[in-house]
Amino acid sequence: MSRKYSSDTVALEELDTDWTTNSGLTARLRHLLPQGADAVLDYTPDGPTTWQATAALATGATMVHMGGNPTPCPFPALTLMTNCWRLIGTRSCTRSDAHEVLRLMESGLLQAEDLITHRYPLAGVRTALHMLQTRTEPMWMAVINPSEPSHERP
Repeated sequence: MSRKYSSDTVALEELDTDWTTNSGLTARLRHLLPQGADAVLDYTPDGPTTWQATAALATGATMVHMGGNPTPCPFPALTLMTNCWRLIGTRSCTRSDAHEVLRLMESGLLQAEDLITHRYPLAGVRTALHMLQTRTEPMWMAVINPSEPSHERP
């Protein structure tokens, strides 16, 4: 069986301004993958993103959530059962998870660069830690670059 993978990135800022109320993320994901996504890795800390991405899953697909989103699930258990969706919540990765990620990167299906959402100079470590702890904006992976100049005060 051949699977279709999409390397397209969906930036929330590029969706219509009312995407949160009209399921705009679900529509965009379904446009990219009309049969639905086989899996979604979700790191969003709040809002409708998690559940709109779940609605874009294919039958029998998996949603892995690691963002700590407190937004209640809008789907009744019957919807989860009918679609055979698997919802997995995790706060850390196992050794087998790490091996799977490395396998995906080796195969070219996953690019580490696509996971980096924030970059900071070495002098910006305090800001990076503050942003990670407060979650004032979505952050998946931050990179500290010691050679990048900064105008921020320590």
